[in-house]
Amino acid sequence: MLDLSGRQISNRMRLLGEHVGIEGLSGHSGRCGLAADLVRRGESTTAIQVAGGGKAPRMILRYASAAVRVEDGAAGRGFGE
Repeated sequence: MLDLSGRQISNRMRLLGEHVGIEGLSGHSGRCGLAADLVRRGESTTAIQVAGGGKAPRMILRYASAAVRVEDGAAGRGFGE
């Protein structure tokens, strides 16, 4: 198993994003994306918290809001859409 700190993971994710042309990629991006996908599938807040290791239901609402903005085209414009 790799022994990386949260900061090291974030730095690597940022560099990976820069390499493929995605600004702002972070170690947290995967968790946000997973939560947004589960919101779109209609999963319960509890199921999303368990899947992502989240503790606060308000974060799930934040991810759900982000998912709706992406679907409405308000975000993602910098990603070739």
